[in-house]
Amino acid sequence: MSNSEPEPLSDPIWHYTDTSALISILMTHRLRASSAAYMNDTNEMITHQLAMKGAYQRIRESFSTEEQELLDPRYGSDSGLRDVQQNFLVSASENGDLLTLWRNYGRNGAFSIGLDPRVRLRPVLQREEDEHPYPPKGYYEDLIEETEDGQRFLAYNPDQPMSRGGNWKRVNYVSRDGVEDHVEKIRRDARFLLDRKQNPSKIYVDLTYVDPDNRPNLEKDDAFSDEKEVRIIVSADPDWKFVKYRSGPFGLTPYVELAAMDETEAADGETVLTPIRLPIRRITLGPSHRGSEREQRSLRSLLDANGYRDVEIDISEIPYR
Repeated sequence: MSNSEPEPLSDPIWHYTDTSALISILMTHRLRASSAAYMNDTNEMITHQLAMKGAYQRIRESFSTEEQELLDPRYGSDSGLRDVQQNFLVSASENGDLLTLWRNYGRNGAFSIGLDPRVRLRPVLQREEDEHPYPPKGYYEDLIEETEDGQRFLAYNPDQPMSRGGNWKRVNYVSRDGVEDHVEKIRRDARFLLDRKQNPSKIYVDLTYVDPDNRPNLEKDDAFSDEKEVRIIVSADPDWKFVKYRSGPFGLTPYVELAAMDETEAADGETVLTPIRLPIRRITLGPSHRGSEREQRSLRSLLDANGYRDVEIDISEIPYR
């Protein structure tokens, strides 16, 4: 939450994966970003809110009764936690040879993919239809507005594809009880809420979570700090044009595919995005591959066959088996 400018990410950053996912990534030139509601961190992308609530409980008695009455509905309970289902994220690490993450992928078939963090990855459009093929009840009707002279029109086009996010950002690890930045934010909120109470005509618009890779969405419980995580967070609308589904450890899991995009301008002036190969710089074979020339040859062949001839191969130096 600090306003100081973060240091640039090192190049490359490392996405850990298993053999089957590696094959898919190299053959399709795409990464999967899964719904934040299906991560192994049960507080994924609500950590900021929980830390704010924890910080408020610590300092609540420092506020006046009037301030507490204004702050309690916002920070006094666990109610009102936002739904993160429509935000999708993919994780990587600043360390390409990290035992914590190798263990997550078992003893066989683990790899870390070194990616250029300067290249933005965007959701891939999966369907080209102009209109929803099976619109639910009210899908268009609920958006119809009427002019003073009785002309009816759609307030906005719900089938217009749009996505946000796509840049690699460093995770900020925070305590569950909040840190000083959370305390400062609560004190600012107290001043604002008092001012709004005294001046009810003022309009307040909360833009905290509009941009999916905003800093609050990058906060994570400090129990995970050894992962040195960086992440991409995206949102994509409408979901029927972007979202796919797979079977995962936590059930039917929505995900979107991310790709690097080549931008060209069409005759009508619209920007056309065309998926291109991923900005992969290196691949590290996990500790179980140490000394396996056969694995290295297979990986080299797979890389060369899919346009990654310039990607270098490393082998983990960790003595783990």
